[in-house]
Amino acid sequence: MPVEKRKTDYAPAERASKDQINEEANALLDMPLLARLFDAIPDIVLILNAYRQIAFANQALVDALSLSDRREIYGLRPGEALQCIHADENSCGCGTTCFCKTCGAVNAILSGLRGNKTMQECRIRQKETGHAFDLRVAATLFKTGNRSYVIFVATDISHEKRRNVLERTFFHDISNTLSGVVGYAELLPISPSSKHKELLAQLAICVHRLQEEINSQQGLISAENGDLSVHPGSIRSLEFLREMINFYKKGNFSLSSVKICLDESSIDIMLVSDKTLLFRVFGNMMKNAIEASQPDNKVIVGCTLDVNKHICFWVHNSQFIPVDIQLQIFNRSFSTKGQGRGIGTYSMKLLTEKYLKGSVVFSSIKEQGTTFSVTLPLILE
Repeated sequence: MPVEKRKTDYAPAERASKDQINEEANALLDMPLLARLFDAIPDIVLILNAYRQIAFANQALVDALSLSDRREIYGLRPGEALQCIHADENSCGCGTTCFCKTCGAVNAILSGLRGNKTMQECRIRQKETGHAFDLRVAATLFKTGNRSYVIFVATDISHEKRRNVLERTFFHDISNTLSGVVGYAELLPISPSSKHKELLAQLAICVHRLQEEINSQQGLISAENGDLSVHPGSIRSLEFLREMINFYKKGNFSLSSVKICLDESSIDIMLVSDKTLLFRVFGNMMKNAIEASQPDNKVIVGCTLDVNKHICFWVHNSQFIPVDIQLQIFNRSFSTKGQGRGIGTYSMKLLTEKYLKGSVVFSSIKEQGTTFSVTLPLILE
């Protein structure tokens, strides 16, 4: 029998007892062809009971999780077995948090339990490792005797998604920057000599941006592979903010009508961190804020010390992020800019947490707008 009813923010929270899970698992193993058939499939295959708990897992998942016995995860839900960062945010587990409302896996399973075969995409970031996975999931109702199950199949499409995102980022962002390089290069021969110095300066900015776009993509690949080098150095907080403002004022020609301002209460303090990585993290915050703003809107940047004497760099704009987007904001491959984009917010979190030893958070309120912030130790060990 299921346990007592518990609080949930989305899917039902009730679970079957351990005895019922064992009974269901044994019943499924009594079908000899079932285990042999699913173990031969290279994708992850789970059989879930009516409470979304695992009653069978195939060899692919055993290998992926390095399990000594597949029964270790019986009774868990898929997000719990895969160590999703949201799985334990509600005591009721996978499927019961507000973040689960946008999870393709939970929605596919719920649809499957209703008898509708469904295929969706799911993004999972593991709590312990920080690894991000893009999965294509399918759920199909399966009945035996008087019990209903869902056959849940998950295919890892992380490499496909990563390739698509990188390709589209290159085609979009680098093509835009390259257009500036070509434009200024074409203007040089036909412009008066008095304009050459100004045009060369703008050309240099475009070339610098182009180089940074390429380095940023290479750095992200290294970061995901775990072999990104960190080079701490001294950074003056106000000097860094002024550099960022200057870079985006001069480098984003199509966005020049957006006003970028430095908050007057910002502190001036020395920190030791990797400036290149901080540039990429904070630069993504500024770029997103600028792109989200309307002409003549203000984007305000600043820095302060928190109660733990860590430095907090922040970016504010007046736009509100809808709640359904907020729930997915740090997922890899998720973007409001169209299919195949979506790498900026994910890279912010990855670079900050794994390499700069800090944290990235945001708040978005209709009456106040949106603020992204990166908090770092004053000295990166």
